[in-house]
Amino acid sequence: FGRNYFNRASAPETEDIDDVEERDQVLADAAALKRLAVDYMHPEVAVETTDATATARCYFDRASAPEQESVDDAEERAQILRDAAELRKAAFDYLHPEVGVSSSAPELFGRNYFNRASAPETEEDEYADERAEALAEAAALKKLAVDYMHPEVGVTSSSPELFGRNYFNRASAPEIEDAAVAEERAQALADAVALKKLAVDYAHPEMGITSASPELFGRNYYDRASAPGHTEVSSTGSRIGDSLATKQDVSNKQTQRGENEEESDMHRSTSAAMLFGLDNVVA
Repeated sequence: FGRNYFNRASAPETEDIDDVEERDQVLADAAALKRLAVDYMHPEVAVETTDATATARCYFDRASAPEQESVDDAEERAQILRDAAELRKAAFDYLHPEVGVSSSAPELFGRNYFNRASAPETEEDEYADERAEALAEAAALKKLAVDYMHPEVGVTSSSPELFGRNYFNRASAPEIEDAAVAEERAQALADAVALKKLAVDYAHPEMGITSASPELFGRNYYDRASAPGHTEVSSTGSRIGDSLATKQDVSNKQTQRGENEEESDMHRSTSAAMLFGLDNVVA
């Protein structure tokens, strides 16, 4: 086997491992103290590190930091200071009312004048509603009295849904007859008028019939319901009558001419009927 260079008999003496480790530790501590002294003497030099987990030391938690109060004490002191500031502001506002209220918060609104602590006592809502209703009824009664005493004042309204009251259906209207009774009375009056017209036409036959309807025609005197019965004329009798009428035509014309002149002077009714030639008919 080969000989170990470091363990040979002529090799210089070497230090122990423990001594070497202790010496390295002393040198590392000396380097750290030197670096700390440099950082303290030169604060303008920025901290440089390549270790992402390394963080700066808290100034307030350092060993040489002065004693600090607890979180509860700090919050209580801050609350006391805020209360004192609010009391000071309230006292200033009370002593200087001429200073206007200024605020940039839109959630703040003015104090209600009627609900303030120093406001006089107000009536309850029920009493207020009852009083308002009584005043409204009094105003309505006054308006009604004015309308009744001054009918010459016209009714004014801007609402198109309002219409006038029916005169015949008002509460103070006199009692009116029923529709059936009114129709029956109208029918009775119409019948009476028709009977009166019929009586006038019967009593005054000289009055002509007037009508604007072309569908109305005169009644045949010979075919009327009250006309007496007619006797049938045989064909022989008609022929004899015709021959006799022919023979006596000339003499009858002369006689009738004289009679017509006499009858033209007579006053007759418009309903009178003049019959000619009946004396020549043989029954």
